Amino acid sequence: NPRYVSVWYNLEHFATRPNYSKSYGRRSVVAFMEHGFSKILIEPKDITGDVVTSGYYKAKSLNQEVVLDPYFDSFDKVNEVLLTSICVPIRNGGNFVGLAGVDIMLEKFQETIEQINPYPNTQAFLLSNNSTLVVHSNRLNTGKSFQEVYPEIEMRHGIVQKVGRGSSYNFDWHEDGKRYLSIIAPIKIGNSPAQWAVGISIPYSEITVDARKSLLSGILVALLGITILSIVLFYVAKSITKPILQTTSVLNEMAQGNIDQSKKLSIASGDEIEEMAGSVNKLIEGLNLTEKFATEIGKGNLDAEYKLLGDKDQLGISLIAMQKNLKKAKEFEVERKAEEERLNWGTKGMATFGDILRQNNDNLNELSFNTIKNLVDYTKSNQGGIFVINDNDRNHPFLEMTACYAFDRRKHLEKTIEIGEGLVGRCFKEGKTIFMTDVPETYINISSGLGKDRPRCLMLVPLKNNDEILGVIEIASFRVYEKFEVEFIEKLAESISATLSSTKINIRTTELLAKSQQQAEEMLAQEEEVRQNMEELQATQEEMERKQHEQEQIQDQLHQEITLLNALMENIPDYIYFKDERSNFIRISKSMVELFNADSPEELIGKSDFDFHAKENAEKFFAEEQEIMRTKTSVVDNVVHEKFDDGKEQWVSATKMPLINTKGEVVGTWGISKIITELKKAELKAQKLADEAEKLKSQTTSHEGEYQAIVKAIDSTTFLVEYSVDGIIIRINDPLKAVLGKLAEDITGKHHEELFRAKSEDDASYQQFWDDLRKGIIRQRVFKGTVGGARLTLNETYSPVLDNEGNIEKIIAIAVRG
Repeated sequence: NPRYVSVWYNLEHFATRPNYSKSYGRRSVVAFMEHGFSKILIEPKDITGDVVTSGYYKAKSLNQEVVLDPYFDSFDKVNEVLLTSICVPIRNGGNFVGLAGVDIMLEKFQETIEQINPYPNTQAFLLSNNSTLVVHSNRLNTGKSFQEVYPEIEMRHGIVQKVGRGSSYNFDWHEDGKRYLSIIAPIKIGNSPAQWAVGISIPYSEITVDARKSLLSGILVALLGITILSIVLFYVAKSITKPILQTTSVLNEMAQGNIDQSKKLSIASGDEIEEMAGSVNKLIEGLNLTEKFATEIGKGNLDAEYKLLGDKDQLGISLIAMQKNLKKAKEFEVERKAEEERLNWGTKGMATFGDILRQNNDNLNELSFNTIKNLVDYTKSNQGGIFVINDNDRNHPFLEMTACYAFDRRKHLEKTIEIGEGLVGRCFKEGKTIFMTDVPETYINISSGLGKDRPRCLMLVPLKNNDEILGVIEIASFRVYEKFEVEFIEKLAESISATLSSTKINIRTTELLAKSQQQAEEMLAQEEEVRQNMEELQATQEEMERKQHEQEQIQDQLHQEITLLNALMENIPDYIYFKDERSNFIRISKSMVELFNADSPEELIGKSDFDFHAKENAEKFFAEEQEIMRTKTSVVDNVVHEKFDDGKEQWVSATKMPLINTKGEVVGTWGISKIITELKKAELKAQKLADEAEKLKSQTTSHEGEYQAIVKAIDSTTFLVEYSVDGIIIRINDPLKAVLGKLAEDITGKHHEELFRAKSEDDASYQQFWDDLRKGIIRQRVFKGTVGGARLTLNETYSPVLDNEGNIEKIIAIAVRG
């Protein structure tokens, strides 16, 4: 209807939802035209409480018809027009359960007001209950308040208060030296308690001019007319009185709804009265036809025929138009119910699978089976399967069937598919849905106890999460899936893929945790082994010190115990050597022969470290020995790392002392060395393990620092929002503020629903979303919508944050662009 901008109704949730106990929250349905097409917008409102300043709350409180005060709106996003809403409460047992109404443009009253011009310079206007000038003969005043246009009149006469009470009022006022007569009369609109008013202001000068001109002419015309009329009436009255009275009687009967055929007139006067009687008879026939047609329509026979009385039969044309509109309305209602059933089917399905996907998050096979089983049952398919990417071998990933379901039975099949192989592999590789209604004979057959046959429809949908494809859903049916079912399955695939991703992460985390625990136990065992090695090393060092002391005693008694020395040099496993002042060997123990790959100790006499060690080490040993001889100081238990020319390396614990003759002169050096390569390697290994253990211990106690670093990195590269437990925005980071183009103070304090609730979410799933977060469950979702004028697609993760006592302190949402 072009008179209406939109038609709408609202129903309270407590009247339509069982077990809904709150007094606020409603479902809004608005029908409107946009670019020549009708559209319907359905959305929840007042979820967090009634808006007490709104017109809806006013009508809800009064529980009666209401005409809202005028307001400006721009339904074409360009021009603002003045509108009002006519509202009627929806009651159940006298109680308010909703509100229905229409939004109409007030501009159409402008022409009516402008036609009210009985005298020149007349001003006419229409006032709303709050004294807004709905229309005014001067268009510039339309939409302004009465006190803004006529401040002096308002100050003197209090028109705003009188209009609000619905009082009639007239008064005189002066403007620009002219005197005006103003009359304001109330207008009651239906049963609305708020009355409007119409007003008119006429200059006194114009009224008196017409009155003087009309007085004389009126007297003359009246006298002449009375005379002529008396003569004509005298001659005509007798001839027309009877048929006119007869016609008048029939018309009175018709006015009372009596259109019986017996009421037809039979007048043969041969003049206009006879024509008038014929017209009345045609009217009776036409009304009877109309009555029969209306009766058929009332019975629901929208195909009843109606024959127009003529080209100008406006009533007949309107009835036929009504018939067409009723047909269209019936067709629209059928389509609307079908569409509503499809929407309810999709919404119920998403809620059902939301519960299913929250189960078995630690078992990929059970999660896959429950998902495909319920998907096959819910879509009335015949069989289906889920294939998930197995990338344990990074060099050879493949698709693995994790669940198969057909004819109410779980199928235990083991099947792997290479990426790009067959329809499943192609769907995974391309990342697009494959929809087939002509299934190849050799591809798949659906078997049952009655036989087997090809499916009529095959659908493969990739499981995509943040541009990462995790697998493929394949379902087959003997019927062709409808468009809304395909859209539902594709949308559900997004939720399934997100859950599969979380499940794989959970499983991987569990495996890593078990491995970490095992490594921790091994570390403890290694620490114990290192401790024992350290004790052995300490004991060895003590033993070396003891031997050093013994060697000093041997030096003092060298001449007396030469025999003992020889025995020692021949049998001791440690390396003992004597060098002259140039660091050439003058005697070595037998154990050093094998060390330097010689046949006898004599082969090594006269040689130096430069013949056996790397130049760098040899120079170091030479300088050390020269220092010992110069200072007469000893080097005790010095551990040296050596590398030989053949690549062999070893660790040696060396003790070197000055060689003193009987005269007390330093004539060289002597020393004893012990190969501690294995012990040193064990020590280095133990130290490495100890360092790793200390690092692991440090990591376990540094979560706070890591958390701050992670938060800082996330805060600078992703979108981050912090919410209270009730969904109120506490903080928003700079990247998201830049996208929204708003300041932090414009966003904080608002509820999540105002900015980031998707239009596709119903109240139940949205409430479940927040209930899960308040229980400490991490939720992921894909948000698509317009926020602050920016079109966004976000992959979001909502994580509850616990305080020191284990209570949920706040909720952090991290998002990246989809």
